Amino acid sequence: LRDCIQATLSDWLSSAKTTNADFPNTLDCCIPEATDAISPEERDELKVSVKLFLCESGQSAIRDAVEIACQTLAVSQLDSVIIAPPGPVEGDNQTLAHLQPVWEELEALVRKQKIAAIGTSDLDKDLLEQLYNWAQVGDNLLSPSCDVIMKFCLISVF
Repeated sequence: LRDCIQATLSDWLSSAKTTNADFPNTLDCCIPEATDAISPEERDELKVSVKLFLCESGQSAIRDAVEIACQTLAVSQLDSVIIAPPGPVEGDNQTLAHLQPVWEELEALVRKQKIAAIGTSDLDKDLLEQLYNWAQVGDNLLSPSCDVIMKFCLISVF
């Protein structure tokens, strides 16, 4: 998904008549059709999961995304939130230090009962193990990465 979006935007920018400096740093994408709220009857039967594709390690972006999802769907809590961290910058490896601020915010949202379970995707085995050992919430991690086959489970606070 990230590669497709990057290729599309790169093609569009190369044909644009303005410079990159004329564009904002954030691209807001909205669905023009209204999204239906989940009724209390439906909520008992549905699990609400969100996957966040991160561009940077900003904690406020996590809070905002969770809040928007809850408001849009008229739910007080998301059943699970999975983060897909940005890929490493060329020549740089992704480290636990890159993930810690985001993960701390996810853990805070679990403690506030805005999220029931948290997980991650697209981490290599070593980084996944480091995050697992460092994390404060729960016992298990979710990481359905193509290059890493590990047990499939969620950090849960039940």
